[in-house]
Amino acid sequence: SFKGVFSSVSGRMYEEKKKHPERNSMQAVLASMTDDGTDTGRRGMDLNFLYVGDYQIPDVLEDILLDEGPVIIKASNGLDLPELKGEDLVGLDDPQIMMQWGMEAFTNPEIITNSMRYIHRHDMLANEFLNDFKMIDITVLREGGLLPWVSRMLDPKTNGVAIQRGNAYTYKTPDYFMATLQNHHPGEFADQQHVFQVLLSPEVAVFHQHPAQALGEGALSGSPGYWVGYGRFPHSVQHGNVNLSIYDLPDKTGFMEDDIFHFTHAYFPTQLFDDHEIDGRYAFARKGDAYIALIGKNDLYLGQEITDPDVTSTDDLIQDGPTTYWITEASCADEDGDFETFKTRIRENEITFDEDDLRLTYESDHLYDVVYWGDFSVDGAVVDLEYSRMDSPYAVVNRKPDTITISFNGVTLFLDFYGMERRETA
Repeated sequence: SFKGVFSSVSGRMYEEKKKHPERNSMQAVLASMTDDGTDTGRRGMDLNFLYVGDYQIPDVLEDILLDEGPVIIKASNGLDLPELKGEDLVGLDDPQIMMQWGMEAFTNPEIITNSMRYIHRHDMLANEFLNDFKMIDITVLREGGLLPWVSRMLDPKTNGVAIQRGNAYTYKTPDYFMATLQNHHPGEFADQQHVFQVLLSPEVAVFHQHPAQALGEGALSGSPGYWVGYGRFPHSVQHGNVNLSIYDLPDKTGFMEDDIFHFTHAYFPTQLFDDHEIDGRYAFARKGDAYIALIGKNDLYLGQEITDPDVTSTDDLIQDGPTTYWITEASCADEDGDFETFKTRIRENEITFDEDDLRLTYESDHLYDVVYWGDFSVDGAVVDLEYSRMDSPYAVVNRKPDTITISFNGVTLFLDFYGMERRETA
């Protein structure tokens, strides 16, 4: 949460929630925790606990909600597909298939045989959502165990739909918020995932991505589309207030992919900033005392409005090229002084990019170095980007805990889900 809104990296995020943090579905939950009386109009299963009259939100969670930081929070959610077998989650039993399909893994090599068997068992090929399976409903493939090979060879666009494990790094200060899914499947297909975001205020978000559809009719509501999800994931990493992202886009489309666009772009809402500047491959913005700098490999420019090709857009910051990078650094008046001083410092930072090895180095307060599909180093030390369930000042929790202990401001909350115990002590 940041200043009363919840908007971070996510396995599924639509355009409105990405661009307007204050409209996130979690707002009803936050409103209930702060007792501000806000009725967001949202009704869903995730809100059931709000309507249980005797449920009391622990004080320590309210205090954490209101903590402005600065704070670093590392967290890991979900499973990667190769992890499912070790958890006995690959199979046709209900808990297994609901895990596989619940994470929207249908055609991936680890799952495709199960999917086809389950579809046949329940006569589901008439389902419009599963209609594409008819293309591979061939007896020799199905019964000969060849479907995983077909999935690996063709690598269909649908493989990117799977919501896999996310290692999330969040850096929150009183003035700005930055979050990244670390090194999340670079170069692979995507769907509705949202791997990087900066908030300069509860209403002002900045993020970049690779569009999966051209800007035109249907692209703003499609999934993945012009703003929703990605055509291809970047290699994106973060340390503190700096994010480095490399996009390496193929020349040819993949199987079931309509097109591949050789540009990336950022949501850069100039109309919401108090001040901004776009100068060559640099873009700067200020909202109140919060600052952001975006640096591209190539020049950055504002795109065109969908309704009128002759009207310059106010929020679509484009960078052309099949191989690009975006460096994002956030700051504030307390850290950098005035906005002009911040811009001057950013321009003086050294940047090198080896396009042959896809290696990006950026020197700011630290020396950052990232290799596409390789290591991320800060000041020469390789950073571990695989996290436990939670690693923060409030709680350190392993991946499969029996109990969870959360502490802040001298108050501790102890949770034992197996023993059905919840205890808060001061």
